[in-house]
Amino acid sequence: MMDNQLKLTLSSGVVHGLKCRVKGRDEILTIIGYDNHLNSVRVKIGEYAFYTRVDDIELLMHPISRLTEPILPDGKIPIVELAKMAFKYYNWELDETNKWPTAKCDEGYFQFWDNCFYWFSGGIISAPNQLVLFDKLDAWHINYRGVEAVEI
Repeated sequence: MMDNQLKLTLSSGVVHGLKCRVKGRDEILTIIGYDNHLNSVRVKIGEYAFYTRVDDIELLMHPISRLTEPILPDGKIPIVELAKMAFKYYNWELDETNKWPTAKCDEGYFQFWDNCFYWFSGGIISAPNQLVLFDKLDAWHINYRGVEAVEI
């Protein structure tokens, strides 16, 4: 039986074009459909699409530790971009001194910690738009749910 975190990852993967490989193969496929009852995904390579069992694929994702690296297509750093989305009126930059993915500005810190986004400035509050931020993690194929995946 598939766990809920994998189900959520596959479901969001359909929306965000999550990549995978069939185990033992090199071709990179895009997930375009997911069937929970049949435990399968519909994948596409070029114009060719087919179904394969979830157990037969390897998801291609960034580990959460890469939030502080310039992995976005435009060379930007995810934690800094997330901070800008959450609190857009500050000038954010990467804080490399913290063990958790952190961006900083003159007024405080923005951090991904314990699967939540927080603002630290004399106190701790959670970011107001958590769902938007997590959707962005899904779009960037960042494995915050801890499912089994191959690092891209």
